[in-house]
Amino acid sequence: MAGQDEKAIEWFKGYIDEYPFSETAWYHLGAAYYRLDDLDRALDAMDYALVIDENFTAAHFDRGRILEEKEDYQEAIKAFEAAIDTDEPSGYTYYRMGVCQQALGLEAEALVSLKHATKLDEDLDEAWIELAIIHGENNRLFEGIQHAKKALSLDPDNPDYYLVAYDLYMQLGLLLEAEKMLKMVLKTLRIEEPSGLLDYAKSLLEMNQIDAAHSVLRMGLERYPDSPEMWAIYCGFLYAIQEMTLAQQHLNEALQRYGSSFSTHLLLHYPKLGEDPEITGELNKHLPQA
Repeated sequence: MAGQDEKAIEWFKGYIDEYPFSETAWYHLGAAYYRLDDLDRALDAMDYALVIDENFTAAHFDRGRILEEKEDYQEAIKAFEAAIDTDEPSGYTYYRMGVCQQALGLEAEALVSLKHATKLDEDLDEAWIELAIIHGENNRLFEGIQHAKKALSLDPDNPDYYLVAYDLYMQLGLLLEAEKMLKMVLKTLRIEEPSGLLDYAKSLLEMNQIDAAHSVLRMGLERYPDSPEMWAIYCGFLYAIQEMTLAQQHLNEALQRYGSSFSTHLLLHYPKLGEDPEITGELNKHLPQA
């Protein structure tokens, strides 16, 4: 794709040399730069397109997307507003505006934009899930659940949506429902190797979803009960979150079951555990005898 975009850039540059007032050529040049993540040149090209035609809705919208990528959310909102002013309102434009307003901490404005997005496009699952998140953050949990369910009805294979629902159910104390949502996270991820579950758990930790990460790996152990790698991943995670008693229990059981195979996976995924003399002492007891 990158090669095609580079060719497109050269072609549109040549076309613009002959027809410098072609707003569509400038627009497509900017779109090609955007796909190559050359945001400054993309923005310049969109600006030229709008100098030629200030009512060019697509250029206003894509200019907003570029500014959003540059994290210039205030200017992005202005660009999205211009896109709305120059054509029939689009639900997706209101959605993107709501995302930028959220990034600026303008929750009330974001709520209005996202609600408007769903009125214009009832099938816009991205807007429904953002509404669920906002309601959850404001302790309007039952409303949040309803919006999450709507998003899931539109995109039932999206693991991130199930994770939002999981978090809302946990806040409500509905643990059985939360567990169901987490199982659906695993099902929709379609991860076929234990290491994939570890990658997902790490992403949850980055979002401070420690309980969810723990539950994902515990379910992984249920899915792969005879995998020394899965035992190693879960055991190392327990050490990482300072669940020391449980970690020690799993370490002892895994070493009894799998010996050095478990040890190899444990140190591969959690090399810092090799610096702990107590853990290495336990691992060394199960090294193959010469």
